[in-house]
Amino acid sequence: MMPLQSRFRVIGAVVAMCVAGTTGCEGMRESPFLSRHFTKDDKSVAAHQRWDNFRGNVRLKMAEQHMQSQRYDEAEKVLLEALDMLPDVPLVRRMLAELHFETGKLDSARREIEAYMIDAPEDASGFSIAGRIASRDGRL
Repeated sequence: MMPLQSRFRVIGAVVAMCVAGTTGCEGMRESPFLSRHFTKDDKSVAAHQRWDNFRGNVRLKMAEQHMQSQRYDEAEKVLLEALDMLPDVPLVRRMLAELHFETGKLDSARREIEAYMIDAPEDASGFSIAGRIASRDGRL
């Protein structure tokens, strides 16, 4: 039979995995049971950023699949989540611009591609998308 203290460690680990799986690192920090294990030191902040990067990249792949399947509502929802997780990744803005272009939201597409071109001025695809938007909008 396992000692009581070991049982509590196992239960704590199981709870931590459940919380992390459903809410991510934020839920673990907010949990009164688990908060004592999480501090705002450099390692935990870096781990949180890596977790957000991973989740954001997964959402980018999901959005790409939704767009290929023409499920634009789902793609927009997932891209907005990715933008929250990856605010410094210009690709999210470009994908949002393409999505808004495909759905006819030309003003939103123009705003997103302008933000993209500021963040990634060396990428020619931004100019291509901006040209397509201007062409459809009658500004070319």
